[in-house]
Amino acid sequence: MDQKHVEWLLQAEFCHQMAERAATPDRRVVWLNLAKQWLLLGESRAVPVEAAQINRRVGS
Repeated sequence: MDQKHVEWLLQAEFCHQMAERAATPDRRVVWLNLAKQWLLLGESRAVPVEAAQINRRVGS
């Protein structure tokens, strides 16, 4: 896991914590949507790395 991936996961966790503290349901939804975007960014970054590792093992 590279530094950017770690940072994105930390941002997602921060947004989740802010959602728990949100004063209104609308704000909670906004924070949760932002957390989701950070997680999706991390997942999109993780998939090619994992695929590249699998390809190296197979010998492609």
